[in-house]
Amino acid sequence: MAIRTLLFLCCACAVGCNPAPEALTIPDEQMAQIMADLHIAEAATNGTAGFHKDSLSHIYFRQVLDIHRVTQDSYEKNLRILVQDFTHLRKIQERSRDILQDSL
Repeated sequence: MAIRTLLFLCCACAVGCNPAPEALTIPDEQMAQIMADLHIAEAATNGTAGFHKDSLSHIYFRQVLDIHRVTQDSYEKNLRILVQDFTHLRKIQERSRDILQDSL
């Protein structure tokens, strides 16, 4: 009986000690659009290499975030949250792919 009680308490503590997942601050549709735009920006640098590629990538990244009125910190925080929920991330990535295919 004591072992069952101890096991129950350990399980209850393990479940109860996990913090609630943080809420996303960027809506899914906007996140998908940002990902699609970043993919296009990355493709635009395919013909370059080295310092020029790094500089252009950085400029394009900042421009995409500015267009969407999102800070880099906010975008990265949302990515960290999404990495914890693969199903949700996959849904946003699929929407991003659809956005890219619709723009062809």
